[in-house]
Amino acid sequence: MAGRKYWQDAICKVFLELDMQYGKCDDAHPIGDIISRKMGPLQLNRTTSILPHRAFRTEQLISRSHQDCYWLCFVLSGITNISHNGHKAALSSGDFVLLDSIRTYSIDIEVNFDGLWIGAPRSLLESRLLTVNRNIGCKISSNEGIAYIASRMMEAISNQFPTLNDHEGKTLANSLLDILGAIYGNAGACNTMFPSTHRLSMLRRIEKFIDEHIYDNNLGPALIAREQDISIRYLSRLFESEGISVTRWIWMQRLERCRRKLEDPVQGHLSISEVAYSCGFKNVSHFNRVFKNYFGCSPRTYRGAHLPDNID
Repeated sequence: MAGRKYWQDAICKVFLELDMQYGKCDDAHPIGDIISRKMGPLQLNRTTSILPHRAFRTEQLISRSHQDCYWLCFVLSGITNISHNGHKAALSSGDFVLLDSIRTYSIDIEVNFDGLWIGAPRSLLESRLLTVNRNIGCKISSNEGIAYIASRMMEAISNQFPTLNDHEGKTLANSLLDILGAIYGNAGACNTMFPSTHRLSMLRRIEKFIDEHIYDNNLGPALIAREQDISIRYLSRLFESEGISVTRWIWMQRLERCRRKLEDPVQGHLSISEVAYSCGFKNVSHFNRVFKNYFGCSPRTYRGAHLPDNID
């Protein structure tokens, strides 16, 4: 069990910069334990604590650290109360909440808390769900449906993630990201300031259309608007309400499909240009540039890291 100094240092190292407050105890009093590892693009941390304490993310820390990611909290046992994005969530066993590192929040950890925390790069979660931001800070319970299935998966990961090899970790990470996208895709918006049910339904329909036509290099605002029987102006406003343009969403989806192809051993025989063209990109140089900007490395380097035996 770690005391205050160790706990503070460990939290900032494996999570992100947070300020901490504790109850009445001396500096050597044990706070809890942390188990941590990378799993593909994800950071997985399991924390157990025996002492109530508070962690909070401030505007000062946000401006200083420039860490840009999402953190999913899944409660294995115990209770935590989270204030984030205008919402207050009281979580107990089986509950989820999604936190955004570039927004302020506070987390009150009660005694004997045990939780799994999953850190994901913003791009990897947002590319799976256009409307992810509308549920930041909202509690999702795992009573039924995809959330129930995800909770069982989270419990298994909590017990097994320290023993997984790198290949298993990368494979599981992508499946986990897809499931998280499904959870938040099925969740209703928890903020009445967000668009109406009709607009959400329209966004879902457009997402589905884009997904089904992503390989068509003629896919764009004009084609989508015509097929959905809406104006280009209205289409643009729908996406603007989510803080993104239609064009950017389309190439995010194309990049995500390219990423999956580059990781797939079955498609290892495809050249980089064939991968790009098969996902709707018209220009390989443009594809190489936006892929590197989005994922931090070139398509060739990315493939080499995931398929080291591949010869491109």
